[in-house]
Amino acid sequence: DASAGGGGVRPIAPPAFGVDPIWSIAENKLGFANSFKMKISIVIGVSQMLFGLACKTSNCFYFKQWKEFYFENIPEFLFLISLFGYLVFLIILKWTTDWVGLGLPAPALLDTLLKMLLEFGSPIDDKDLLYHGQAIVQPLLVCLAFVCVPWMLLPKPLLLRAEHRGGYKELTAEDH
Repeated sequence: DASAGGGGVRPIAPPAFGVDPIWSIAENKLGFANSFKMKISIVIGVSQMLFGLACKTSNCFYFKQWKEFYFENIPEFLFLISLFGYLVFLIILKWTTDWVGLGLPAPALLDTLLKMLLEFGSPIDDKDLLYHGQAIVQPLLVCLAFVCVPWMLLPKPLLLRAEHRGGYKELTAEDH
C-alpha cells in the first residue's frame, strides 16, 4: 500500500461511466472500439426511428388519419420495439452487467439475436442465458414481430380498395 510506505501503486477502479482508459493500450483496442461504435450506432438509430414514429403518430392524430394510425403506426412501433428495441435492451444489459464478477463470459449479442430468429422454439443453453425469463420473452417478441408484418401490409390496402370500389369522387374547388 502506498500510504503505508510500501511504495506500491494503488489500484484504480474502472470508471462508473464511460470507457475505461485501459482500452487505449489493450491489444484488442480496435476490435473493442469498433464493437462499441456499432452498439452506440444501434442505440442512436433505434432512438431516431422511435422519434420519427412519434412524429408520424402526432401527424396522424392532428390530421385524423386513423387508418394510418391503426394499420401503420401501431404495427411499425410494435415491430421496431420487438426486434430492435429488444436489441437495445440487450446492449444496455451487456454494458451494465459485471460479467467478470459473475464469472461468466460476456454474451455475443449477434448470436443471441440470430438464434432468437433462426432457432425459434429451441431451448436456450444455460451458458447463453442473459436473464431469467429470456426463454419466454424471446419467442413472444418473435411472434409479435411476425404478426406485425401482415398487419402492416394487408388491412390498409384492402380498406382503401373497398372504399374506392365505386370509383373516385370528383374533387371540387371546396375540397382543396
